[in-house]
Amino acid sequence: MQRWFVLFLIAVFVVSASAFSGGGGLKPVDDAGKQRLDRMKAMMELRNRDPEVEIRFDENTGCVATINGNLTDPSQEDPLEIAYNFMDKYSSLLNVKNPRQEFVLDRRFSDELGYIHIKFNQVWQGIPVWGAQIGIHLKSNGAIYYVNGSYYPSPEIAVEPVISEQDGIHSAEQHYIDSGGSPVKSAKSDLMIYTADGKNFKLAWHIKIQGEKLTNGWEYFVDANSGEILYRLPTIRYDGPVDGSGTDSHGTTRNLHLYQSGGTYYLVDATKAMYSPPFSELDGVIATTDFGHTEESFSLATSPSTTVSDPSYVDLSYVYSEIYDFYYDLVGRNSWDNAGMTIRTGCHFGSNYNNAFWAGGENNIFCFGDGDGTHFSVLTGGFDVCCHEFQHAVTETEANLIYHNQPGALNEAYSDIAASVFDPDWLIGEDIYTPSTPGDALRYMDDPHRADLPATMSEFNYLPDNAEGDWGGVHINMSIPCLAFVKMVDDEPHLSRDDAYRIWYRSLTTYLTNSSDFMDGRDGVLRAAEDIYGSSPDWDDIECGIKNAFAYVELGEDCEGTGGDSVWTGDFIYYWNDDAEAYYYLNMPELDPSYEAYGYGVKFTIPSGGYNVASVYFFIYDVWTLYDMYIGIYDVSITGLANTTIPNDDIWYAVYGDTMSYPLLGIDWNSEYSGDFYVFTWLVGDPMYDDYISLVVDDGTGSSEERNYYLDYAGYFYPLSELYGGEYNIVAFACVTHRESGVEEPAYLLPNGELLDLSAHPSPFNSTVQLSYSIPGEGEILIKDASGRTVKRFSALSGDGIVRWDASDENLPSGVYFASAVSDVIPVVATRKIIFLK
Repeated sequence: MQRWFVLFLIAVFVVSASAFSGGGGLKPVDDAGKQRLDRMKAMMELRNRDPEVEIRFDENTGCVATINGNLTDPSQEDPLEIAYNFMDKYSSLLNVKNPRQEFVLDRRFSDELGYIHIKFNQVWQGIPVWGAQIGIHLKSNGAIYYVNGSYYPSPEIAVEPVISEQDGIHSAEQHYIDSGGSPVKSAKSDLMIYTADGKNFKLAWHIKIQGEKLTNGWEYFVDANSGEILYRLPTIRYDGPVDGSGTDSHGTTRNLHLYQSGGTYYLVDATKAMYSPPFSELDGVIATTDFGHTEESFSLATSPSTTVSDPSYVDLSYVYSEIYDFYYDLVGRNSWDNAGMTIRTGCHFGSNYNNAFWAGGENNIFCFGDGDGTHFSVLTGGFDVCCHEFQHAVTETEANLIYHNQPGALNEAYSDIAASVFDPDWLIGEDIYTPSTPGDALRYMDDPHRADLPATMSEFNYLPDNAEGDWGGVHINMSIPCLAFVKMVDDEPHLSRDDAYRIWYRSLTTYLTNSSDFMDGRDGVLRAAEDIYGSSPDWDDIECGIKNAFAYVELGEDCEGTGGDSVWTGDFIYYWNDDAEAYYYLNMPELDPSYEAYGYGVKFTIPSGGYNVASVYFFIYDVWTLYDMYIGIYDVSITGLANTTIPNDDIWYAVYGDTMSYPLLGIDWNSEYSGDFYVFTWLVGDPMYDDYISLVVDDGTGSSEERNYYLDYAGYFYPLSELYGGEYNIVAFACVTHRESGVEEPAYLLPNGELLDLSAHPSPFNSTVQLSYSIPGEGEILIKDASGRTVKRFSALSGDGIVRWDASDENLPSGVYFASAVSDVIPVVATRKIIFLK
């Protein structure tokens, strides 16, 4: 199952109260705890309103990614006020302090279904936050049904720059020139709040530089306090990182729309509905231009007669007329900006130039090289490439997906998807790529491996976010959402290409934001499909097919609720007694039926005169990401009964087999209680797996038993017995009590200051990774591949230290490896996943 919630971490288990004491003690709920409790209340309120409500959080920021369901009642109020009221009410859930001040209107519109869509940009004290947006979507009756976004918690930074605007521009221009840029044609700047990870925010001068060469367009972020270049990003949308893609016209005769002025015939199509006379203003036309083998200037393409001799002129004039009609007829779009903007194309760009690209901003032109005849033939003949570039302009106008990492790969995927509908096959650039090699293509959407591209998320390439890394692999990882589109068409229920594109187009224009990732893309497609087909008798089949298509590439669950990350499986429970001896114990007790899911916790009902709830204990996987864990027990009014924050140095440890370590923590409640109560957990850290909760209850006769509950990633609890022997075998839990003689023994508690620790930096790494360790006694670090084979061993390690491993010395392939630290005095193993990229 996928693990998306940043509020939760990992496996939970219980042992009897007599086995432990202390555990951090009870503490009052602090401000952070209150904030988390408010968030729980908000989620519970939405779930009480609509039991089917779906909430997904961004795993990096902890902010809402999507909320889908019956979220508000119909209303006649202004939709903007409805949206702000909703955000005000659920600000704790959204993880922002003051929505009315932090979200400013970007645009609002109604669609053909009568739905109302409002998109907000995030600001802090009036300064825009880069790539941060949220969308509120209402039905025609004013009821909110969907919320989605890619934004950040309130940045809370000062917004007075130390570096002047001119100094910021100078820094960017100097870096641009030093990096080989052509002379600066223009530079525009504004203040913006920049973050690379959603946690560390910086005030920055956001500077757009356009050089004299069209290929020299860049966005810079210059630290407004230090003048440091924080990041830069190209504004050019290439078809490939170096090479482009397309098809040749093969000399086919085409009917063209020209414009005559005196004795000159211009390659200008003024026949479309968007045309606004006079011709001299070139408003609403399709204009073909010629760069004359330069990279700076172009002029209108002309012909001395009605017979046009230049094949590139013919290609562009013909295909962009067809592309305009394709979008207009299929989705009602009027040019790339949907407002009748002139479509300007340019051929003969550069000398033997092996690429095609969209130059937006102040240029707004589609540019095509002639190829070198070896890698590419003339790129104007690549009609699918021409559509690919046009879609880049459409995407920039709509969601404006930022051209890096997953948003950039989704940007590229949309262009290939549009191209595959306009030129209906699954090949991209088959007619212009390596002209001397028949039958090949630049990309194969239905079989990405043919072009050495990933097909699923387990093959995702984590590349550097710079030019050398293709800005995080935008032209590499694009193949994953592309394959999901293919599966929507090729597999049941076999949507047509046109219908599938209408769904993706609606998702782009209605639901995506500029930082949307692959999962946002999946959610948007499902939401758009329900808008279009939700009332159709075939909707269940269509929804199932779409979920299956994305699950095929490992994005979300299929329509049976399976897929994504698997749950650890095993037959026995390993546990340690006080002497650190391992025993096996299979713990599958019967379940008390008096419980139900509530928010992202569980509600228990204790009968009158019922149980003494002694303790609540949790096992947490992945100790190295653990900062502190918050556990709360609340009564029916959500008033705290027992709460604690347990820091990293107050943790009991147990071990799973010989590979994984788990910290144990909990609350000693010891309260005789009747009625309803709730248990919630929060952890500040990085979520990896699902939660398991157990309670130790005493029925009043002196005997106690464990009650175990399983929490899946969507916030639903199930009895463990429903999973055992079914689709999932229950993980072999780490248990710390000795059951062989029936006598409870205390767990092994790490002596204060003897914490085993291991960290790795960087990951992914290209060649050398640094492993920082803290090993009590003497121990070693083992590095294993994904199959468990040891590929490197560092022995005789003790105390705090660093070892460096150069994977290139081992002649190993790129992939996932595991570094594990062990000690001869502590029965735990600290394991870190590391990714090696050649």
